[in-house]
Amino acid sequence: MPRPASTPRSSGIQVSEDDAAIARRIRMTAAVRQPRVRFDVIVALATIYTAFMAPFQAAFGNVHELQAVEALTEALFVLHIWTEFRTAFEDPHKPGELISSLPRIARRYCRGWFLPDAVASFPFEILLVVLEAVAHSSIGSVNTSNVLRALAVLRVLRLLRVGRLWVIARRLKVTAFVRLARLLFSFVLGAHIIACLFWSLPYLERYSGQYASLPPLLQAGPQSWAEMNGLMDESVAARTQYTFSIYWTVATLVSVGYGDVHAVSVGEQAFSVVVMTAGAITYSVLFGSVATLLASLNAHEAKFRQKIDAVDAFMRELRLPKRLQQRVRSYFDFSFSRQIEGRAVLEELPVTLQGEILDWAHRQMLLQCPATSSAEPQFIQLLSLKLEQVIALPDEFIFSAGDAATELFWVKEGEVVILNGGVEEGAMVSWLPEEEEEEEDDDVDIDNVGGAGGGGVGVGVGGSRAGAGFGFQEPTDGWQAGHAASA
Repeated sequence: MPRPASTPRSSGIQVSEDDAAIARRIRMTAAVRQPRVRFDVIVALATIYTAFMAPFQAAFGNVHELQAVEALTEALFVLHIWTEFRTAFEDPHKPGELISSLPRIARRYCRGWFLPDAVASFPFEILLVVLEAVAHSSIGSVNTSNVLRALAVLRVLRLLRVGRLWVIARRLKVTAFVRLARLLFSFVLGAHIIACLFWSLPYLERYSGQYASLPPLLQAGPQSWAEMNGLMDESVAARTQYTFSIYWTVATLVSVGYGDVHAVSVGEQAFSVVVMTAGAITYSVLFGSVATLLASLNAHEAKFRQKIDAVDAFMRELRLPKRLQQRVRSYFDFSFSRQIEGRAVLEELPVTLQGEILDWAHRQMLLQCPATSSAEPQFIQLLSLKLEQVIALPDEFIFSAGDAATELFWVKEGEVVILNGGVEEGAMVSWLPEEEEEEEDDDVDIDNVGGAGGGGVGVGVGGSRAGAGFGFQEPTDGWQAGHAASA
């Protein structure tokens, strides 16, 4: 059935009538709505790009081929600030209710992320283009080299937006894989920033006049690691310089380096000590966390293997036939592949929330059944609470003629066949139910699943027809069924 227009969405957040009118007038959006989530993903990608390019350009110089991308990124950040002033937020004192008041939204944003967003969105790229044009013009009296260098360094302030990634991540579905990706991203970004700093050390020491204080004997030789490796020449490409820097950084972080690229000056040696100390901490904390997350990703599979070992021991104790053991394993394999753990999750929720979830999941199926199609909504919700998920294997009877009708079954996925006269004859009377093929909410296409070489979900109907039993036609894959115990 189509959902009424007034029904709240699955986010469970409600808006008062006055706030809703204001939201329509100013085109308010909520952080949990799909269009805003998509925009946040685009902003996150632009933030990742900026996090890597801002330190690179501050250390190695401008990449003129990317000036259009830089301008587009700055425009996107300005647009993001505008949307933050028009993004409703959930009332902390009234969970589930949105605040759409513009003054309250503005106060909340200005007290939080407005200043970092404004600083990080400053149009440094436009100023750099203008000042470079002035520096190359006929106005020779205007010395802009120091200003250009200062603006290039100030672009590092865009790293303030990196904190935004964690804010955006909280709005998205955070899984173990997302946490693992966040840890790896932190390591890669940290290594990138250290590499840019390591390349900048020779220039910082030269401009600070530290080289002039060295003894004449030391001034005669290479005065920095970059000069020792022949990287200070203007003909050397920036990618070559960066490759040397990131090579030294990774080698120092994960070990103590190999000595082929090493610090020369006192400042570089002091910086190397700091990086090696940070590397020791990073190796123990970061990679320990990665190992823990990888173990959590396989926790479900490890739990399943333990269950299979217990089942194998049980079947060996009973000396079950090989064919019966295979059917038992097929049942558990299918259960694991579908990761059917919904009941355990639902039991941790309040009863009212369980009713809403199960009512949404089973209402369409129950309303298609003639016995419950005209039932009251309250009855449908109570009946949904009684539904239990049952898996039936191929070549298995759900029930036979003469069995006590104590249960009622619905086909959730797959097909079931009526066998007239027993399994030996195998005469197919009918398939149930064909109308499931057109149900929009089904996850499995019955045409593709049922039949030879496919699986299905069997559902029998409470009571038995004369001389008929319910079973599966093909002894192939496992099939899943919806099952309701009788009250």
